[in-house]
Amino acid sequence: MAGNDAMERLTARLTLVGALAYLVAATFPYAVADVSEVGVYYGVGPLSPLLLLGPTGIALIAAFSGAKRRSDPATMAGVALVMGATTALLTALWALPAGSVVGGMASVSATFAYHRWAVLLAACLVAAGGAGYAAAVLGVVGSETKGV
Repeated sequence: MAGNDAMERLTARLTLVGALAYLVAATFPYAVADVSEVGVYYGVGPLSPLLLLGPTGIALIAAFSGAKRRSDPATMAGVALVMGATTALLTALWALPAGSVVGGMASVSATFAYHRWAVLLAACLVAAGGAGYAAAVLGVVGSETKGV
């Protein structure tokens, strides 16, 4: 089982990297653009990426809580998987139409040409971390097989 523990820690760290990248990417526009332009940019789609920081944080806490055995690993794997997938899906639903708004941000349109894809990539890292953690807990990956 030592292999699974290592895989659980690795995938929990992947969730951490994705969550931190998501936090930085989601808040970056406020550092470089006018707040009203950012409001329009984030107003596209069903939910703003800022609101999706909630499920991202839940996925992170679930992965680490389960990996450190502070909560039931199987339950936390499910939470991390669902919250990561939710973040990725809703970020994709925002990112696809957000491209039409970028051209209207005259002061920073070149800066934001790829921003939405960076946010989506970070969301996918969170989802991959949650999925990897669930797979490690369930023994799908990271377990050593003993002869067939």
